[in-house]
Amino acid sequence: GGLIMRFLGEQQARITSPGAAGKPRGPLARMESRRCASCGGDAAEAAEAWAALTALVANRGTKRDWIAGDLGAVKSALRALRDDAREAWRDGSGPAAWRWDEREALAAEHVERLRGSVERALAIVDERKRRARALAFPDLETHALRALHRPSVRADLHRRWRALLVDEAQDVNPTQARLLAALRADDAPLTAVGDAKQSIYGFRGADAGVLEDLRDRVVADGGRAVALATSYRTHRDLVEAVNRVFDRAWGDAAGPLAAHRPTPEGLPAAVRWQRVRRAGGASAAAAAEAEAIAAAILGWVRADPPVELATPAGPRPLGFGDVAVLARGHAVLAELETRLPALGVPVLNAGGGDVLATREAGDVRALLRAVVDPTDSLAVAALLRSPFVAASDADVARHVGRVADVVRHVGHVADSWPWWRRLPEGDPATGRDGLERAGGLLGLLRRARAAGARASDLLELADDATGIRAVLAHLPRGARRVADHDGVVDLLRRLEQGAADALGVVRRLERLVAAGVPVPRPPLRSGGAVTLSTIHAAKGLEWPAVVVADLAGGGRPDRDDVLVDPEVGVALRWPDDRGGRTVPASFLLAAAGAARRADEEGRRLAYVAFTRSRDLLLVSDRGGPEGGLRAALGDALQAVGVACEEVADGGAAHPPGPPPLPPEPPAPDPDDPLWRRPTPRRG
Repeated sequence: GGLIMRFLGEQQARITSPGAAGKPRGPLARMESRRCASCGGDAAEAAEAWAALTALVANRGTKRDWIAGDLGAVKSALRALRDDAREAWRDGSGPAAWRWDEREALAAEHVERLRGSVERALAIVDERKRRARALAFPDLETHALRALHRPSVRADLHRRWRALLVDEAQDVNPTQARLLAALRADDAPLTAVGDAKQSIYGFRGADAGVLEDLRDRVVADGGRAVALATSYRTHRDLVEAVNRVFDRAWGDAAGPLAAHRPTPEGLPAAVRWQRVRRAGGASAAAAAEAEAIAAAILGWVRADPPVELATPAGPRPLGFGDVAVLARGHAVLAELETRLPALGVPVLNAGGGDVLATREAGDVRALLRAVVDPTDSLAVAALLRSPFVAASDADVARHVGRVADVVRHVGHVADSWPWWRRLPEGDPATGRDGLERAGGLLGLLRRARAAGARASDLLELADDATGIRAVLAHLPRGARRVADHDGVVDLLRRLEQGAADALGVVRRLERLVAAGVPVPRPPLRSGGAVTLSTIHAAKGLEWPAVVVADLAGGGRPDRDDVLVDPEVGVALRWPDDRGGRTVPASFLLAAAGAARRADEEGRRLAYVAFTRSRDLLLVSDRGGPEGGLRAALGDALQAVGVACEEVADGGAAHPPGPPPLPPEPPAPDPDDPLWRRPTPRRG
């Protein structure tokens, strides 16, 4: 909200609204002035000038008429000018065709109305936070900066802190940069450590330019900039391969590394690239990619002779726990979490994603809703199918049939006869079928709630009665399921602050789900399984072997009708009478900036992913349209000589069936407290 208001207030009037004479300002003004200076503002002349420039031929002249080397430089400049002109014009749809017109004035009116809506929304949020005596994280930054405006506060902190060290400086946002400037006394030493190539938190406001500003400030104060250009993680062959890829994708800005480790003997190829050759649809490609990834991992782990890793304790064979599969989005990881175990590769989703989107959260919500609202038939039905009671379809059908017989015998349907209100009560753990277990569990929890039990207490009682954590632990991916269940319990305890009644907490939980508020899943250590992680969550970590999955996937689709740009401000497009969109030049300019930043961020994401590996790197691409990290890297992989291994997806005539069942989980260890049946609580 604060970011939007800043751009609405400080930038919109300056850049996208008309000036005193109704003329554009800022980037649009510069664009318009260039057009007018070159062609007098006439559209026909502009089109003629751009057509001539895009058709420019750069192979004229002979070497003998030029000083040595000058002709080549001129030809290169002419070719670059022509190519830039072609990109700018793009058949009349590029930046050269964008003009200030009445749409910009209308956009400014829309933005002004948006400003009022945002101001009212922020006022409501601020008032509710004030009444709840709560602060969000951006509030902490804002209020701290406000406090530092007072000379007495600054003087006190300057006496306490005589030097500043800023780590991961590429992840600092502009507000935090102002905080650092205020915290630092004039004579305080400043050290900033960061890597602009790993700035991947732009969605949180991070700005890699802050690192450059800090470096310039250190140098201006008499310090020095030190390039940390040696990799102590990765061996020489892999470092050189990654250098070549990003030299091609980035040019001189890549800043190549030198490897401290020599390449160990006996390792397979340091970098592999596999790509699905699509003949079927997206599902077939996803299945083919999963099979190829599984084959590659099994090839590493089961190699003969084994792939050996150098460790402080001596060499040892590479195992599943030494491998990580990274992807840009959670959906790809969820697919692989299902497919890889069926192919013989144990996996563990190490975290990331929304715990409220998990099956375990859905089961907990169904249980609590059935307890607090006896009329919620959908919640009771979901509870019956959940691991809490695991009722079968046959159990439910028999019970519904018995209730229907009673209704027919009585001759009318009363409110007291719905089937979900007539569950037989048995022991929640030992009832003869799921209906008795469900009835006993609901009766137990409703009585506890009437006695004042909170929502988290109800879940503890349910665990005592059903052993739900042990049940989840015995299912495939049990550790992940137990962690997600515990994550929901922890969330309930946080929601109980200020609203201990179970009904109020359930309502808060449902509002979070309805609003799509993500709640992070608890992290896990992979142990002897392959780690599944997003690239963002993997930053700062390393593994001996890394797979980068779905190279062309991820990223946000370009569907926003409101864009916020650092230079353009707030830009809008809106529906027209013909079912399309009215698109002002300001929106096109902002969209071009957003595309450029997305491309730059894609290269940085790829760099972070590729440099998580110590020894082996597999880049996997399931084919399909150009996009994601593949679009950001362009032809870099192919251009530097990384061979592409094609994988067939089976074709449309043979669509993939359901994956085979995963291997049976290990037998429970009687000494493991997770499997022990807890003693039910009394009273």
